Amino acid sequence: MKVVCFDLDDTLYPEIEYVKSGFKAVSRYIAKIKTKKAADTLYSRLVSLLNEKGRGQVFDILLKEEGIYSKYLVKKCIGIYRAHVPEIMLSNSVINVLETISEKYGNMYLVTDGNLIAQRNKIKKLELDKYFAKCMPTHQYGRQHSKPSLYCFDRIKGWEGVDYSNLIYIGDNPYKDFVALNSVGATTIRVNSGMFKDIFLDRAHEATYLVNSLEEVQNIL
Repeated sequence: MKVVCFDLDDTLYPEIEYVKSGFKAVSRYIAKIKTKKAADTLYSRLVSLLNEKGRGQVFDILLKEEGIYSKYLVKKCIGIYRAHVPEIMLSNSVINVLETISEKYGNMYLVTDGNLIAQRNKIKKLELDKYFAKCMPTHQYGRQHSKPSLYCFDRIKGWEGVDYSNLIYIGDNPYKDFVALNSVGATTIRVNSGMFKDIFLDRAHEATYLVNSLEEVQNIL
């Protein structure tokens, strides 16, 4: 019996959609509370900063540009970003893949890293409980159990009564998604998408299979 497990961000949906959704929530807050600029203008600037600088300091930079920077406001923006109800959805093709695999293999599991509140909001918004026997944000067990830790996968293996040779994990991040699972004989599948697209590491870190879309996973299974 095979047990199929999935990552979330940039595997089941494009994470940039969540990022932009969070930027919109932060922009609305800043426009309403702290500046006379329209939320759309602030949002456009955040997207530009993302493209120029990456995610790390976008709120700091925007608040400094607006002349309202403070550590409190940065923390407030981060909190709004993480807690907002995201404007994201699964594509019809992804839903079809999940339904098809579930019908063929039975119980599926979701294992995802990231801020616990944010990941739970994503799971709820995407209605992933309809497709997975259990959704497992790793931070709910302690950040030390984030990938590449095998903690969540050990639990799945125990629940399903299988060994690692019968476990399949589908993810996107070559830095952490596959290396530990490869070492114990699991089958790993990398969807070449998102921020790690076209980044390739050594054999230990790369998945058993590489695909360009989730639809291709069905051919491998």
